[in-house]
Amino acid sequence: MLDVDLFLTWVRICVGYTAGRLKLTVLSQDRLQMKWKEAEGPVQGYKVRVKPISGEPPELMLTTTRGRATVAGLDSSQEYALQVLVLNGTLEKLIAKRRFTSKRRQGRGSVEQEGEARRKNGGGENECRGLKRGRKKEKDLVSTRKAFECDTTAAADMVMLVDGSWSIGRTNFRRVRDFLEGLVTPFHIGPDRVQIALSQYSGDPRTEWQLNNFTTKEQLLEAVRNFRYKGGNTFTGQALLHVLEENLRHESGARPDTPRILILLTDGKSQDDAIAAANRLKNTGVEIIAVGVKNADESELRQVASEPLEINVYNVNDFPLLSKLVDRLVHILCGKIEERSIAKSEFKDPVLYYPSPTDLEFSELGPREVQLSWTGPTRPVLQYRVVFHSAEGQSPQEVVVNGTVSSVLLGGLSSQTHYHISIFPVYDDNVGLALRGTITTLPLAMPEGLEVTPSSPSSLRVRWGATAGATQYMVLYSSLSHGEPDDAKEVKFGADQTDVMLGGLIPVTDYSVTLYALYDEDPSDPVTAIATTYPLPSPVSMQFPKVSHSMVRVSWVPGVVDVPGHRITCSTNHGSDVKQVEVTGVNSVLLQNLSSLSRYLVSVQSQYEQGLSSPLTANVTTLRVPAPSDLRVTNFSGSDITVRWESAADDVVSYLIKWISLSGGDLRQLRVDGDSEGAILEGVQDDKEYQISLSALYADGAQSEAVAIRYSTLSGGGPSSVSISEETAVSLLVSWVPPNAHVGCYSVMPLQVLVSGSERRTLLQTLLPDTRYSILVTAEYRNREGGSASAQGKTKSVCVSASGFDMMEAFGLTQRAYSSVEGVAAEPFVFNTLHTYTVYRDIQLTQSTGFIHPAGFSPEHTISIAFRLLQDTPREPFALWQLTDNDFQPKMGVVLDPVSKLLLYFSLDYRGEVQELTFDQPQVHRLFYGSFHKIHLSISQVSVSLSVDCQHVGERPARPLGTLPTDGFETLGKLMKTRGPHSGSAPFQLQSFEIVCNTTWALEDTCCDLPGLRDEESCPAPAYACTCTSDIPGAPGVMGPPVSHSGEPQSMAMIFQLVTQACEQLVLKLDLFLNEMSRKPVPIEEPVGPPGEPGIPGGKGPPGQRGNQGRLGTSGEPGKSGYPGEQGAPGEKGSLGPNVQGPQGIKGFAGLPGEAKLGSPGPRGEDGQTGPPGIAGAVGQAGEIGPPGVCDSSGCHRGAQTQAGTTAISRTIYSKYFHAILLF
Repeated sequence: MLDVDLFLTWVRICVGYTAGRLKLTVLSQDRLQMKWKEAEGPVQGYKVRVKPISGEPPELMLTTTRGRATVAGLDSSQEYALQVLVLNGTLEKLIAKRRFTSKRRQGRGSVEQEGEARRKNGGGENECRGLKRGRKKEKDLVSTRKAFECDTTAAADMVMLVDGSWSIGRTNFRRVRDFLEGLVTPFHIGPDRVQIALSQYSGDPRTEWQLNNFTTKEQLLEAVRNFRYKGGNTFTGQALLHVLEENLRHESGARPDTPRILILLTDGKSQDDAIAAANRLKNTGVEIIAVGVKNADESELRQVASEPLEINVYNVNDFPLLSKLVDRLVHILCGKIEERSIAKSEFKDPVLYYPSPTDLEFSELGPREVQLSWTGPTRPVLQYRVVFHSAEGQSPQEVVVNGTVSSVLLGGLSSQTHYHISIFPVYDDNVGLALRGTITTLPLAMPEGLEVTPSSPSSLRVRWGATAGATQYMVLYSSLSHGEPDDAKEVKFGADQTDVMLGGLIPVTDYSVTLYALYDEDPSDPVTAIATTYPLPSPVSMQFPKVSHSMVRVSWVPGVVDVPGHRITCSTNHGSDVKQVEVTGVNSVLLQNLSSLSRYLVSVQSQYEQGLSSPLTANVTTLRVPAPSDLRVTNFSGSDITVRWESAADDVVSYLIKWISLSGGDLRQLRVDGDSEGAILEGVQDDKEYQISLSALYADGAQSEAVAIRYSTLSGGGPSSVSISEETAVSLLVSWVPPNAHVGCYSVMPLQVLVSGSERRTLLQTLLPDTRYSILVTAEYRNREGGSASAQGKTKSVCVSASGFDMMEAFGLTQRAYSSVEGVAAEPFVFNTLHTYTVYRDIQLTQSTGFIHPAGFSPEHTISIAFRLLQDTPREPFALWQLTDNDFQPKMGVVLDPVSKLLLYFSLDYRGEVQELTFDQPQVHRLFYGSFHKIHLSISQVSVSLSVDCQHVGERPARPLGTLPTDGFETLGKLMKTRGPHSGSAPFQLQSFEIVCNTTWALEDTCCDLPGLRDEESCPAPAYACTCTSDIPGAPGVMGPPVSHSGEPQSMAMIFQLVTQACEQLVLKLDLFLNEMSRKPVPIEEPVGPPGEPGIPGGKGPPGQRGNQGRLGTSGEPGKSGYPGEQGAPGEKGSLGPNVQGPQGIKGFAGLPGEAKLGSPGPRGEDGQTGPPGIAGAVGQAGEIGPPGVCDSSGCHRGAQTQAGTTAISRTIYSKYFHAILLF
């Protein structure tokens, strides 16, 4: 306690607050310490208001969290009103207030003693009144006193750091200059007195002048009035370091052993780390006073300023209020300088006379304790006072140990808390400086190895490792709703329980599980895990064993045993016509009263006590309403015709019969009950032909397709207008117009097929491909044979060999045919000889399955497609190729999904169900990047394998391929969300498409048509590569003018020899042409045959240059091995063997359709005789006989070829030419 010539005059204000709650102690001439009793209950802090009665200087306001505060910068001639308010939220409550006046008088003593003396002498209310009367006099005195001047002779180095950012503005910056001028004016400036430097900062700091730049006050004031506004950002941390490195150097005028004070003036929050820079300054002994204006961050100011914060932190609301801080700051600065000067001259150095301990060390650090050890000072110490408190502002705690002890264990600490520790040495006559340090206790040990796993749809299993010292464990768990936890539930477990179950949970729900280790009542840091409960078991599979036009039977396999019940929901894809049924104890249900030709979404859910499982869904389409069949006339008597038919279905409401005479008359109709199977049509006239139609009507308003017949009451005559349609390689559809007579049957030649008299067409099957037939249809009456009519037709030729199908030619995507196909454009591909064909949007190239695959599919085959997706290819699934039945229901195909980037293969299996196999590997994703790629789908009896760009990607197990319909259609680019013949299709580019009848083509293909995969050593040369010349003669020249003179007849042998020689020559020329287009040239030897007989003399041609007669050369050496030849023509079909079942052989190619009979397996027969030639290539439109052709080289003729293949091609061409000559 300092001895000062002061006395305290205090007055009790009569408002119920006692002066005893606020104790005052004078520390120096301008510093006052205040203490009060802290309020009970939760308190956020205290506000201290120190207001001069005279109003000058302005009032001072401090905040603190403890029951004490120190006020500095007071004027000894002023009277002050002191108030202490407790802060709680937004409320302020006054708990104590006093008045304070200090005057010089003779005597010594403390403020408390003098205050008590004043109370004994009878201050009380009279003193209150006396103070009130004296207020006006004091104000008059204040207004007339002269400005304060700091008369201290002490030296000090002060640096003013001014914020010059744009937020201040030029108008306010003038007020900053006035503020700085007011601070500088009261001090004596000089090299031995006070030196002042100034730096202005914004984005970068700038020194306006150094400490030693000005030696007089006049020079310094002139500089303050004229330094310029900088402008910029607010980087306070950088500016503080600038003061340390530039303004406080010895070269800048800084003096050793001189107090150094930094005054920081700012109006905003720093844009960099100002706290770390301030700590560096404070560690060097610089005292920082922080002054904030307007938008300054008070929290940041308090961390930047030095202790005590009550006198080193100021914050005003606006720049004009800065002038009111001048006097207070001048008093504080002057007092600080004078105190240091007095302390330096009058007092002993406490560091030397009362040394502090050194080398503070921490050991045995734990969550609640720490061992302190230190080295004692050289002087004997009476005892040590160890004071510690947390950084959050807890009340300090103290431990006293004997002076001979140099270590102590601090216990009862809080975990993970930062503590300030001070060790004061207590001597006989004084207390030395403290040894200080900080330490942070360790956190309480957390549980380790938390593992949360689902155990059932309603429970989770929680396991963790035991934590040493834990007394309990607490688990908080809650469900996550949209990522946020619901109200958590709390469960506590004993210290030995580390594997528990949490029950009563919601199925398929995310739960957040948080685990705490409890140490008595203190929890550790939590560890959290998230797990999802199992869903309620759903049915595992669903089938539709029975589907009709009005009902669907649904069967399923439950996910678990003893499911209480199931809910079956059926709705159309549009969400209408919803039907729902719940069943118990069964795994099958019949859904009735459905609409025909409607696609339904069927879902099956298992019912449990906890709720419904997730649905198992599938789509099913009801069939078309069936039409009646076998409509026939059973009797014609008088004017009545009796017709009968086979019932369409059990739920037919009625049948509608219509008939009309084709020679004119009214249309008549008759409606009969749905149970009827016959009717009598009345009013039929003789010698007329009638059209009779029958259709079925159903309860939902649907009407079946009508079946119709023609019946004539005439007799005699034959059919007319015989026509041939729907030609395939093995069948012809023969149609005719029946005569106006009651025909018993028709005889169709040349197969001698008998057709009922009510029929108007018949399908002739088991015909030879590429063969012309003369069809004769004869009407047969009861007693005689009627007239006949005939027509000619020819079976088609499909470019199909024993190896497979050329799908490009089948769809007309060849150089010869593409121009006649709507919506297709051919573009040359620069990297090979193949053309690229662009299929435009919504073209939907469609071809009859019977035309492409009249004999069906081989059970094992490879689908090879080279294609590229375009920029305008829609982002929805579409089928590169698909096969449908005649109702456009997909049965087989390859689907690309650009959204999910996957490839889907589906096919009809042997059970009649469509199986779907998905490939979504990373190699599949490349198909959607817009480049050309080639895929191979190898379909075997047990699996489907996918290769992309001749690299194996994956394999999926599959059921064997079933019988595919041949009366449907095959389509390119079909959009999967549409149905029917006029639905949309996707645009894309197609380079090659073939179906090879083996599963090894993916391994044999070298992808030479893809530039990135070409192997120049093994792949044939491209069309643009250089080729060598050859001595082989070129193609024959232009034919000369026709002959006009008939020659002598020649023998058939001579003609045969000429044709043979010509065919062989053409085969060699054609082979040379093909090789030079797509392969590197190799030398070949053209065979030379013996000279033939002289030909038929031709007409005299124009004279030509006579050449030298060549000599017959000797046989040369065998030529180099040539490239593999083309695939040979298929062999001839053998006759049917005996009815004996033989051993199972290698899987063969799909044969021609057999007879629709089921017979017992017969024994294997002997090899049959050579049959007629096999299937040849597709024939074009009728025209002049052109040069012989072979199948496209990109088609089904791959793999290693032999000389026999070339010979087979030659034989085929020879056969065609010979046939043409015979016709001629």
